[in-house]
Amino acid sequence: MEDNNYYSVRDGFEDFFKSSTVSGDNQMYCDYCDGKTDAILACEMEHPPEILTLLLKRFQFDYHRMSYVKIESCVEVPHTLQTKDCDYELYAVVDHVGGLRGGHYTARIKSYQNHNWYVFDDSYVTQLNSKPFEQDESFRSQSAYLLMYRKCKLTNVNCLFYLCGIFYPCHSCDSTSP
Repeated sequence: MEDNNYYSVRDGFEDFFKSSTVSGDNQMYCDYCDGKTDAILACEMEHPPEILTLLLKRFQFDYHRMSYVKIESCVEVPHTLQTKDCDYELYAVVDHVGGLRGGHYTARIKSYQNHNWYVFDDSYVTQLNSKPFEQDESFRSQSAYLLMYRKCKLTNVNCLFYLCGIFYPCHSCDSTSP
């Protein structure tokens, strides 16, 4: 988490999958070569999950206090996340209000059936009056702790093939397959 004004989930997600080169004094040891060598480090999702769950690091160790402290900075939560293979849409946010040793959890969940958002607070469930992302493609939160994204499904309209300068719909696609 960044200590400045806010942390961007999208930027953090993209940074996690960026490759980096190690060379010079930072070379990696290679068992095969039995020596140090330049290398490219990368992380990728071989099989993107149907549900992508992101746990936000909201605590860090403070060496002055010699204990963990809660990070209070705002988090910018995007409506969608993109990978090279698929897109994800946010459908649930778990919020935590309180400190390291205690607090209260609530959840905001988008209904799969009617697409309305609901707040789950202990035994109470209420529908949100306003829909998130009506105005913006992201929102900022100091309490977001766990984010859940659902893989977006393709429809036949999105599946096209190109022939002689014209795009045609692909009717052999299954509209429920990712």
